[in-house]
Amino acid sequence: MASETRGEGNNTLELFTELFDKIFPLDVVATSRRSQKGLLQLKLKRSTDGNAVKDCISAMLKDGQKAILVTEMVEMVVTNLDPSATVEEVSEAVSKKLGSSVPPASIKLWRCQDGFQRARFRYAIKQAAKDMG
Repeated sequence: MASETRGEGNNTLELFTELFDKIFPLDVVATSRRSQKGLLQLKLKRSTDGNAVKDCISAMLKDGQKAILVTEMVEMVVTNLDPSATVEEVSEAVSKKLGSSVPPASIKLWRCQDGFQRARFRYAIKQAAKDMG
């Protein structure tokens, strides 16, 4: 997971110092770096609530600046599907099983040599870990 801050006319050192004072003592940041575009990227520890850190960063930012939360994804595959199964049916079944929405547009179906279909989709890694136990 990474959190990026962007904005125009911000003093990078000042912003980083403020973030360091408020976030680093919480022991949530694994690494930090500056991207080629000048964005501050914070890689958070897996146990961290990324939304809470994003909200904390957003509260410190000025107008024209924003924090973005990028979540790591895992690819999941469902095998041995009926050859007549549709993307919408797979989406509905997977959403019921996982307890959270998987949009049909994110599901890719393909037919195997054995006549069955497989479905592949991407899912937030934290949500997948929680759902799979």
